[in-house]
Amino acid sequence: MKCAFVSDLHRTLTWLLVFTSWPCLPVFAQPTPSFGVPNFAAQLTETTYSLGPGDGLQVTFYDVPEISGARTVLPDGTLSLPLIGSIAAEGLTAEQLSQRLVELYRPYLARPRVDVTVERPRPITLVVSGEVNRPGPYTFQPVQSVTFSGGTSPATLYNRITVSTALIQAAGLTERANVRQVTLVRRLPGGATVRRNLDLWALLQNGDVSQNPNLQDGDAILVPRSEEGKPDYDYDVVAQSSLSPEQIEVQVIGEVAKPGSVKIRSGAPLTSALIGAGGLTNLSDPTQVELVRANRDGTVTRRVVNARLEQPTDIKLNPPLRQSDMIVVRRSFGGDVINGVSTVLGPFTQLANVVVLFRALR
Repeated sequence: MKCAFVSDLHRTLTWLLVFTSWPCLPVFAQPTPSFGVPNFAAQLTETTYSLGPGDGLQVTFYDVPEISGARTVLPDGTLSLPLIGSIAAEGLTAEQLSQRLVELYRPYLARPRVDVTVERPRPITLVVSGEVNRPGPYTFQPVQSVTFSGGTSPATLYNRITVSTALIQAAGLTERANVRQVTLVRRLPGGATVRRNLDLWALLQNGDVSQNPNLQDGDAILVPRSEEGKPDYDYDVVAQSSLSPEQIEVQVIGEVAKPGSVKIRSGAPLTSALIGAGGLTNLSDPTQVELVRANRDGTVTRRVVNARLEQPTDIKLNPPLRQSDMIVVRRSFGGDVINGVSTVLGPFTQLANVVVLFRALR
């Protein structure tokens, strides 16, 4: 009897030791952290954002509000936190940093649950090169504070910085830009780069927003020049879009009130340039206005149009203009006759004026 009791007691103590020594499982399963170079494909998605110096973060420790709060990534790319000190944050996404903090805080918290969000993204500096009107580096502010009237507290507005945003800031595409082969280059931590080809024609024609991704600090946009020949898209549609410059400059010569350079909105019809030049003179022939255009392949196209100002906004009758187009307004037959008569009678008119003046002085 006594031996059986001792045996049962020994078995019970053994199981108690096993259970008490078993590690506690967390209530929420923790994902396996990954701290290598971020995946190349993921770097160009809409939802990823690589942290860097100047980013304002909100670090939340669930059930431990004492160490939660706002943090800023320091100029050396690190983040300073209670208990663990400085850790590297540059190049990680907010989710990857959250996973990293879970691992680092395990020795201090029983079940660490951490959430990192980007509250104030750092300024974005990127480069736009190639066939844009103002290539070079540009800096964008992803956030801005707005104060409303009536004593309302200031609000923070988040600006979505995309490829189209950068192209518009660079004064738009040139006429020679190849909108189907735009390249986005992104630098990854460690010095590697990834490239993605963008088809802006699909964005304009089909509304494919995947061709207009968000940009990150250090990105570069390369707009190549179109090859010689006719492009496989309608340039007039591109010229009238927000991706083209707001204004273009054309030349208007001949029978207009103010011949010379005229600035009009991009993609505006021919009659807009005539109005900008002060309108047609009485000697003009509006049915014989010539549009001269230098094409991408080096050839020159000449087209005669009926340029009456009451012309409807039809592309065939009133074509949209491009940068550096020339409009030649010719003189009508009646205008030639009047001009010829004026040329012949000009000396006699001057002589008659002299005679009238002489008689008036007598």
